[in-house]
Amino acid sequence: MQIADLITTVSDTSLHELFGKKAITAVEKSLLVRNGKNYVTCLVRNKEVIAKPEELVRQLWLQRLHVFYKYPLARLAVEYPITFGRDSSKRADIVVMDADRPTVPYIVVEVKQPKYKDGREQLRSYCHATGAPLAVWGNGTQTITWHRKNPNYFVEIPDLPDSSQTIDDVAGKPWTIDTLLELEKSAKPKTLARAASSSLLRTWKTKCSPMRVWTCLKKSSNSSSPSSTTRCIAFVGGTNICVFATATPLRN
Repeated sequence: MQIADLITTVSDTSLHELFGKKAITAVEKSLLVRNGKNYVTCLVRNKEVIAKPEELVRQLWLQRLHVFYKYPLARLAVEYPITFGRDSSKRADIVVMDADRPTVPYIVVEVKQPKYKDGREQLRSYCHATGAPLAVWGNGTQTITWHRKNPNYFVEIPDLPDSSQTIDDVAGKPWTIDTLLELEKSAKPKTLARAASSSLLRTWKTKCSPMRVWTCLKKSSNSSSPSSTTRCIAFVGGTNICVFATATPLRN
């Protein structure tokens, strides 16, 4: 049984681009049919749960957090209770606990099935309630990662830190071509513009409305190193064409 057979609103290619082969294979191996119903074995709870589309997205995220970002299972929790005053009925889909404070949330992940776009404000409220500095929203086709810098200020960052990194390791690094292409798929030119703002080289007006992203090599104008080149990014979004340089080589 394949995940794409159970989540019919997203292509197998899109799932592989977002989660990778290892995560998808691991979840598919845990799928089974019992009494005519589809089940998946939860990586964290170690029990069978009904394989609804949203649950499958959650299991893919658990695999990605564990396999790709290297967070140990002991730091992962699902259906984590969120308390608002006397109300403790809310549950966070996934929480990664702090390495040094095992009872304190570090990352809150809100998952939705692919056709849904809601839940972002709910996720932010969960971060407010728990004090978690990182938030991830994903629906199986799109992903957004935020750094909560203070109670009312969330900054979108290019990726999550892995278990060996700090938030500053990720929040301060240049956006890669992979990240920008992902933003292109999500049609988010404003975020692209923010990513480019610190290294913008030039902007032209254009009538082109589709957004495109591409890389090029620009000869350095530094006379001391005339043969060096700088990796550049260009994107078309709205009525602007922007070209900007990156501080480090981009990952193709």
